[in-house]
Amino acid sequence: AEARERASQLPFDGRHLTEWLHERGVNCRYLGRLATLAVEEEEKDAKDEKDILTQKSKTIATKTISKSWLELLECEMVARAAKHVLDEYLLEAGGIAASQPSIIIAAFLSALMSTSEESAADTERRLAKNGDDGGDEQLTLLDVCEDGFRIRGHDEVWTDITKEIGRRFRYKLRLYNNKDPKASSRASLVPLLRRVCQRTGVRIFAKNYNMGSKGLCNMGGSYPIASADIVAIVPMVKHAASVKPEFVPCANGAVTANASL
Repeated sequence: AEARERASQLPFDGRHLTEWLHERGVNCRYLGRLATLAVEEEEKDAKDEKDILTQKSKTIATKTISKSWLELLECEMVARAAKHVLDEYLLEAGGIAASQPSIIIAAFLSALMSTSEESAADTERRLAKNGDDGGDEQLTLLDVCEDGFRIRGHDEVWTDITKEIGRRFRYKLRLYNNKDPKASSRASLVPLLRRVCQRTGVRIFAKNYNMGSKGLCNMGGSYPIASADIVAIVPMVKHAASVKPEFVPCANGAVTANASL
């Protein structure tokens, strides 16, 4: 109801969404339920609009659900699921995959930011257009390393993420990884990339990446995000302290009350 009544006050990214929900006592495991309600509200608004255009109704709703609400919820769910899927990939084969994290992460992010997998002919045309000889990129569909871990392609990565979202949030994606152009046009990839990097601790170079097109994911190289674009991987640690300015740790009160101790 608040998403409809106060659309101008909705959070604008995943981090603020988490804080916004926690302030209202809502756990993030209910993101799927919130997204389902948002879909129902959008369908209701679309029906009301259609009834007005066909003159079946003369009543115009003063407030409608913001389209950005569902987009934000799905983006956060994909980012959270992507974190767990990437962890599984890095722990594969007894943790051997973590010996080359930049290759695994670059291929994973490239799969997230692309719509399908490049063929060898597509890669040749792209390299010729950019005036590049390919460098370390090999025109091959090789996805198995000598150490035994695998590089997943676009379809396999999104299949794993979809399963993880269904398991954790009981939700089926409507916008992301959707073949319908109208729905996929609402799936913003730049906020998703930013949120995935925040959740996983990955740092990449700030530059224009060719997102929303065909990508390449294999041991020879990845596109649009290459292993050379991975700057660092920062450890992420959960803690109970709040970043809110009004937060006062309990320890401060204890020290003040028992200064003599």
